[in-house]
Amino acid sequence: HVRSRRQRQMCIRDSRIATAMVSALKLRSKVVVLGDSGVGKSAVTQMFHSNGQKFPKNYLMTIGVDFCMKPVPVQVADESRATVELFVFDTAGQDLFAEMAPHYWEGSASLILVYDITRAESFHNLAEWLERISRVVPVESMVSGCVVANKADLRERAEISREAGEAFAQRYGFAFFEASALEHSGIDAPFAHVAAATHARYTDSLAKLTAAVS
Repeated sequence: HVRSRRQRQMCIRDSRIATAMVSALKLRSKVVVLGDSGVGKSAVTQMFHSNGQKFPKNYLMTIGVDFCMKPVPVQVADESRATVELFVFDTAGQDLFAEMAPHYWEGSASLILVYDITRAESFHNLAEWLERISRVVPVESMVSGCVVANKADLRERAEISREAGEAFAQRYGFAFFEASALEHSGIDAPFAHVAAATHARYTDSLAKLTAAVS
């Protein structure tokens, strides 16, 4: 009984130490943003990074890749907070850069697919983007994936329904979000989801490791 009590006390102590470690750590995750040219990938990324302060008023084609980093707070079960630093790679959507893009995809932990609800073709091409990145990083090995239906402010011109977007995301086990980069609506949600999934994967791995050595 004494030994059993000591073991329980050690497990409680280890659990508290693990929780403190998770709360204090800054996790890092590489996120790739994919989609056709002109769907608003750069606008989504820039609005997220600038807290809604930097919307690109004029369209500028992304040449190769744009990169940004932003720390995202994650709520932990005990009401403390952890931080996940997202390293976001916004890669060009033009075929002109098709050979270059895979170099930036290597080591990706999460994926955000973006389409324009007013352009059905950009939605139908999502499967091709998934196929392309799967040649570099198996999608099933990623921590998380999101599908973002951008330009929700143009709903009256939508060619793709919300239900179609949700069905596509569900087929691949991805989360679905509607967003408007122009109105800074729904922009933070996909990135918050990625950060939370990254934190959850880490805590799950830590719990398994703690259980294995206890």
